[in-house]
Amino acid sequence: MAKKTLYLVDGSTYIFRAYFAMPALTNSEGMATGAIYGFTNMLLKLVRDENPDYLAVIFDKSGKSFRNDLYPAYKANRPPAPEDLVPQFPVVREVTRALNIPALELENYEADDIIATLATRALDQDVRTVVVTSDKDLMQLVVPGRCSVLDTMKDAHYDEDGVRAKMGVSPEQIVDYLALLGDSVDNIPGVPGIGKKTAATLLNDYGSLQGIYDHIDELKGKRRENLVANKEQAFLAQELATVVRDIPMDIGLEEMARQEPDRRTLTQLFARHGFKTLQRQFHDAEAFDEGPALDRSGYTMIRTADELSALVTELGQADTFALAALTTPPETRRGRILGYALAVGADKAWYVPVGHSGLDAHPQVSPPAAAAALGALIAAPKPATIIHDAKADLHVLMSQGIDATDGFDFDTMLASYLVDAGKYAHTLANIALERLNHKVIDLQAITGKGKSRRALD
Repeated sequence: MAKKTLYLVDGSTYIFRAYFAMPALTNSEGMATGAIYGFTNMLLKLVRDENPDYLAVIFDKSGKSFRNDLYPAYKANRPPAPEDLVPQFPVVREVTRALNIPALELENYEADDIIATLATRALDQDVRTVVVTSDKDLMQLVVPGRCSVLDTMKDAHYDEDGVRAKMGVSPEQIVDYLALLGDSVDNIPGVPGIGKKTAATLLNDYGSLQGIYDHIDELKGKRRENLVANKEQAFLAQELATVVRDIPMDIGLEEMARQEPDRRTLTQLFARHGFKTLQRQFHDAEAFDEGPALDRSGYTMIRTADELSALVTELGQADTFALAALTTPPETRRGRILGYALAVGADKAWYVPVGHSGLDAHPQVSPPAAAAALGALIAAPKPATIIHDAKADLHVLMSQGIDATDGFDFDTMLASYLVDAGKYAHTLANIALERLNHKVIDLQAITGKGKSRRALD
């Protein structure tokens, strides 16, 4: 039986990757949100692709760590986080916790130390650990068959052989390898004149940093001179690069078990920041007070000419009605007409099927009869006709012989665009979600997708 898996995500890596990868997104208050959106999608993709049994996201606590006491210049060369990224840090943690994933951080320690501690504890339990990071420092945690590193940015998985292939040394030698090279990102000094190949060669010949200095007399020239002159610096770098594996973290394995997300909180978070796709994905109608469940008992299917005639008479007495034409995918303007949806309110609506091949066992209104009735209704001065994306529906209606050029009175897509042009894609689904707290039925939920997709008609 395969071992269960524990995934430990380097949250700081995810945040910065998301920030620099995403376009400049903002919410309605002008706050930058690109890192939040990118981070959330990266985390959700990891969960979908890897399906871990246990999961935690680990962050760096703001401020300095104990390494600054050892070496005050540690990370001193790093510029401050971009100004528009800073407000996104707490929201990323909010999203993580709303997904019911532990968001861990600890004063005076770095995320690497928390990850190392949890990965080390897991060695005593019947789980396989995957450290999700692009930070080469954490390759020191790799243990054959028990702990590996996944770099989702490069789609690369590093076990012991993978570490050796990439770095030229074993996981146990990573710390000493970094001690010789130094790390410009963290401002860790190394040994001048020692590059990657030389560091790997020395460690493969002598086993460790201490082994190199135990055999220092076997080395010659500038290499020996630099090693001798920078011995203290090399061992300081070794200490700085070594992760702590036993910090006081009060969390057990079962507390990192996968759980259902808090959909209510996620719905509110994603609505606040304008993430409509994510809001639909996690939608909870009870997250806002203004979204009562629809009563569909007043929805009617129109199948005969008599029913169509009665519908036209009823609509003719209304002040307004909404109209939508349903066509076969992929594009409305080129699609084949399937039917017409009409409504005078949330609880009163009709559907007129005219071209469904899958409804052969049931009567449908003929396309010419439907076109004639609807054309006359649209052309009449009353009722007013409400449409979404008039340009697209004009093409569909014209293909059925309905001239609606001057027949539409209100377009919800155009109105949404005029209210806030750059807010989001002005789809009916997005507008309904924001204005009515209503999640429009996704046609893919009915037809499926990919190779298993069924025809809509």
